[in-house]
Amino acid sequence: MSKDLPVTEKYQIEKKIKEGSFGSTYFAISKENQKRVIIKHISLKKADAVNRITYIEHEAKIIANLEHPQIPKYVDFYTVETEKNVDIYFIQEYIRGSNLYQLVQEKKFFSEEDVINIAIGICHVLKYIHSFSPPIIHQDIKPANIIQAYDNTVFLIDFGAVKQKILYDRFSEMGISTIIGTHGYMPIEQFEGRAVPGSDIYSLGLSLIFLLSHKEPLQLDKKGLNFDFRKSVKISDEFARIIEKMTVPDWRNRYSTASELEKDLTLLEGLKNNKKKGKNRKIYETIKTEIREDERIRWFGKPKPLNIIKKHLKNLILKYSLISLILIPFLRLNGILPKLTPLVFWGFIFAGIFTGFFISYLNSQRLTYIITNLRAIIIYNGLYKTVKTFNNSGIIDIIVNNSGKKTGDLNFFRKNSSENFSFEAIDNVMLVHQIAAETIIEKGKND
Repeated sequence: MSKDLPVTEKYQIEKKIKEGSFGSTYFAISKENQKRVIIKHISLKKADAVNRITYIEHEAKIIANLEHPQIPKYVDFYTVETEKNVDIYFIQEYIRGSNLYQLVQEKKFFSEEDVINIAIGICHVLKYIHSFSPPIIHQDIKPANIIQAYDNTVFLIDFGAVKQKILYDRFSEMGISTIIGTHGYMPIEQFEGRAVPGSDIYSLGLSLIFLLSHKEPLQLDKKGLNFDFRKSVKISDEFARIIEKMTVPDWRNRYSTASELEKDLTLLEGLKNNKKKGKNRKIYETIKTEIREDERIRWFGKPKPLNIIKKHLKNLILKYSLISLILIPFLRLNGILPKLTPLVFWGFIFAGIFTGFFISYLNSQRLTYIITNLRAIIIYNGLYKTVKTFNNSGIIDIIVNNSGKKTGDLNFFRKNSSENFSFEAIDNVMLVHQIAAETIIEKGKND
């Protein structure tokens, strides 16, 4: 890169990262604030670009205005005209981390939980870009375009809509057909020039398979047009079904939105974090039927029976001991009960305590707690199913009552005190407290 270009007046070029047919990518440092940036350079012949400069600048502004914490920010843009060429420079934020393709090449193996978390992270981005009217479709989601930062946050990069459109127009005028995207990761409709939001979901699904199998899409077996990836990966049936739905050839049979996909992924993530032998499927289906399309689950779980018993132990002993100490002598004095031996006397006490334990155990088995982005929910699957729901906008405070190092109660206080409620004896209590507190803060900003 020439040292007398405007871009080099503001940025110190450190090294060239990549070189392609139409330009190069550089790693650089801002001379103004010493921040690291990536500079993408595209070079076009002046005859091809002269009528497109206004369009290019307009499209660059659209990309520059994308504001999402998992999309690198475009910080600058230049077009430089020379005698024969027009050089275009995009300067964007540098993300410290590695792209997923690099990590696989370095022999990193991702667990099912790792891949679920990555998928949920990308869903956050897709929900944002697909919400525009018309929706912004990335069209080139692949492992090389997903960066995992050192704190495990994932970023979707290379929003090359401008670059791709420039190349598309250039080839079209030359009578050459071109396709935006990467071969192997593109669905059928994208090959036909009809990309839809579901096209990004398809590409994400294939990227997840790559992380799990270390195989490119073209290396996978197929059954008809469907990928037969199950024998190449070791994952749960639930996750396999999600990926199968993401990669269905006909986009009308895929997840219709990133929100719908995120809902299933978050449920599955919660299922992994709240694993209970023999009850996974029942919990999963119970919660799935209660969550609306516009909701995102932030946490769900069930109270542990032993923790509820521990919590109520003192109360149970005190309650049944007092009842026994008062009631039994009263009944004896009135001749209603014969004289009791100490063994029978204490037997009554322990029977009462055991009954209390058993009732607590049954009740805890039937409870499920949920926190979403909109509300808190308590589901009781007793003789009659009961669902209590509390809108987040009414929650004004949450108090943690730790009953152990890892478990405790969350006491929710609402504007109407008669609607206060609690989640009892839950695992990961501090995590749930953090999520619930963040919910209140977010809701307060919106109110």
